Amino acid sequence: MGNETGTSEAKEDECTKEEISDHEANLKLHYDSLRNELDTLIRWSIPLQMNNIKNIMWLNVVLIGIVFQIKSINLYLAIPFFLFSSASIGIALFAMIKGRKIHYANHLRRNYMLRIESSPWSKVNGIHQMFYDIARAVRYNGIVLIKRKKSIAYSMGLTMAALIFFVILVIVNLTKGDQNAQSTTTAKTATESIRGENSERSKTGANTAASTSKEVNSSTKAEQNTSKGK
Repeated sequence: MGNETGTSEAKEDECTKEEISDHEANLKLHYDSLRNELDTLIRWSIPLQMNNIKNIMWLNVVLIGIVFQIKSINLYLAIPFFLFSSASIGIALFAMIKGRKIHYANHLRRNYMLRIESSPWSKVNGIHQMFYDIARAVRYNGIVLIKRKKSIAYSMGLTMAALIFFVILVIVNLTKGDQNAQSTTTAKTATESIRGENSERSKTGANTAASTSKEVNSSTKAEQNTSKGK
C-alpha cells in the first residue's frame, strides 16, 4: 500500500510539474507576442504619428507665411483659409500634447514581486502579472494611437481645405497681377500714341508755318522785283 501511495503521489507531482511547465510556456509565448507588439507601437507607430503631426503643422505654417507675403489679399478667401489652417494647427497640437505619455509596461514594483508566495506556481504567477501589465500597456498605447489617428484625420481634412483656398487665393492674385500689368501696358501705349500724335501735329504745324513763311517771302520778293522794274 505504501508503495502504491508513493507511486500515485509521484505521478501527481509529475502531472503537476508538467501542467506548470505547459502553462508557463504558454504564458511566455503570449508575453513575447505582446512584447513585440508593444515594441512596434513604441518604436514605429507612435513616432510615425508624431512625424505626421509635425509635417501638418509645418505645412500650415509655411502656407500662412506665404499668404502674409501677398500684397493684395482677397478677404473672402483669406479669412476661410486662416480659419481652416489655424484649426488644423490647433487640433494637431492638441493631439501631440494629449498622447505624449507612453506606457512602457514597467509599472510592476519590487514589493509586489516579493509578496508572491513561494509555491510551485510562483513563477507562473509572476509571469502572469507581467503578462497583465504588458497587456494593459498595449491597450493604453493602442487607445492613444486610435484617438490620435482620428485627430490627424481631422487635421489633414482641414489642411486640405486650407490648401484649396490657398491655391484659389494665389490664382486670384496672379490674375489681378496680369490685369494690372495689361492695364499699365495699355495706359503706356495710349500715352505714347498721344505723345506721338502731338509730336506729329507739332511737326506738321512747324512745316506749315515754314512753308507759309516761305510763300510770304517769295511773294514779297516778287513784289519788290516788280516795283524795281517799273
